[in-house]
Amino acid sequence: CDRESTMEAELRNMLAGFDASVISTLAKNDVRSIDDFKLLSAEDLKELGFTLGVRNRLLEIRASQATLVSRVAAAATGLGGSMRSLLGSVSEIDAPADLRLFKQVIDYGGQDVTCKATRDQLYQCWDTNDNGFLSLAEVDQGIKVTLIGELKDRKEGERIWKRFRRSYIRAFVDAADAAPQRAGHGHTAVGGKRRVVNDDDYVTRREFRLLINYLSIYATIYELFAAIDGKTEGVTVDDDNRISRSEWDASLQLVQSASSTWAPFVALQSAKKGSFDQIDTNGGGFIVLTEFCEWIEAGEKAKQTPTGILLGVGESN
Repeated sequence: CDRESTMEAELRNMLAGFDASVISTLAKNDVRSIDDFKLLSAEDLKELGFTLGVRNRLLEIRASQATLVSRVAAAATGLGGSMRSLLGSVSEIDAPADLRLFKQVIDYGGQDVTCKATRDQLYQCWDTNDNGFLSLAEVDQGIKVTLIGELKDRKEGERIWKRFRRSYIRAFVDAADAAPQRAGHGHTAVGGKRRVVNDDDYVTRREFRLLINYLSIYATIYELFAAIDGKTEGVTVDDDNRISRSEWDASLQLVQSASSTWAPFVALQSAKKGSFDQIDTNGGGFIVLTEFCEWIEAGEKAKQTPTGILLGVGESN
């Protein structure tokens, strides 16, 4: 009989982002259910002939599946520690659906044992060239694979990944320069030549927890930015990636509402029409995402909120 046809639909959906040959190899080796998949070790995948990149992606999906189960159990029993439950806080229940979904999937920034263990697994999986550093491209791909794996739906995972993609570089840059430059440098290949790695060009393992937290923070900021831009929720054809004065004035009620619920940033709580000129630091007549982020960051750091302290890690006074 055709072994591929006996693979359970749930496992097929979970592996939707992989080439057909990967699914075929798993099926031919009697991996046909999620329970079968969970039993696979790194060595098993290597013996099946998968490349390092494929092995890392498969291990990441396996890890995310196990973590999702543990997170549900923790939320149900009240043992989640410092980690947000899957339902989020009261304020986040009011957040736009896409943002809520993104933050639920990338919710590994806590200090508890579960989050630490999951971050260790994610770092290894995202580091596809196994050089001990994460490039922006690796982080971008890692977010995509994680979303697809946890949502078990390739199209939905890719949609959410694209939805917040403009915010990833901001999170990456802030995290990459957080830890002091190390004395002993690694190497990476550029144009076929090895060169010394500058820590500020990459996210190191020491900075990974910050990156995970920053992804949630900047996704939230971007969600509000996109809602103001074009005066509609999310990203639409009316958006031009900048906020005009008329868009800002028309969105003040939205800004104030968000500031008391799903985007509780200090600067937003006192936002008014005159804030436009304060945010538009280059006087160009429009607010771009970088200016919007910097304005919100400044408010958090000035008040030394938990978010401000987190965003200020590694900065000199």
